[in-house]
Amino acid sequence: MHKTLKALLASAVFSLGLATAVHAQDATQGVTPIKPSEAQLNNYVKAAQKVTDVAGDYQTKFDQAGDEDARQKVLNEANQKMVEAVEQSGMSLEEYNGISMAVQEDPQLRQTVESRVTSK
Repeated sequence: MHKTLKALLASAVFSLGLATAVHAQDATQGVTPIKPSEAQLNNYVKAAQKVTDVAGDYQTKFDQAGDEDARQKVLNEANQKMVEAVEQSGMSLEEYNGISMAVQEDPQLRQTVESRVTSK
């Protein structure tokens, strides 16, 4: 699998956990897989790419954080930026998380997302 694609999918999963953590939920609780429309799927790909960029930007900050409090602060800031990236892509957090869950569960949908990511 293409390195960028792996990073995108990993960050989508990572952001799913972070975003739901904001709502004090376990990463799998309360998230219902969504079968996306074409418009939602296009927005999802854009959002996931932005989330990947944010995750990459904050990875170094996280690695350099001196203690647990500093790491938590970096995670909170990264989470907020990821949420903003999703919302700026025209999606709600619920839609993004639902599609992320569906991508994890549906190999055909995952393949569709992968092909759209690699064609951009």
